[in-house]
Amino acid sequence: IELGWFGEKVEADVRERIGDIHLVARKRVALYNTLVASPQSRLMVGQHGGFAQEEQRIPLLGFGAFA
Repeated sequence: IELGWFGEKVEADVRERIGDIHLVARKRVALYNTLVASPQSRLMVGQHGGFAQEEQRIPLLGFGAFA
C-alpha cells in the first residue's frame, strides 16, 4: 500500500482483504498456485498483472454492472 501498488487511496475494508505476500513476475511468465488453480485457468491466452510497461498501460474497461 505504501508503495502505491494499489492506487492512491485504499479503503479500510479493502486493506483487510489484501494479502501479506504478493508475487510479481519480472519476466514474461504467469505464476499459479497449483493447489487451487484449475488446469483450465492455466490455459488462458491473456495474463495480466506485472510491472512491465505494456502491463501498466492496459486500460480498465467496465461493462454491465461495473460500468
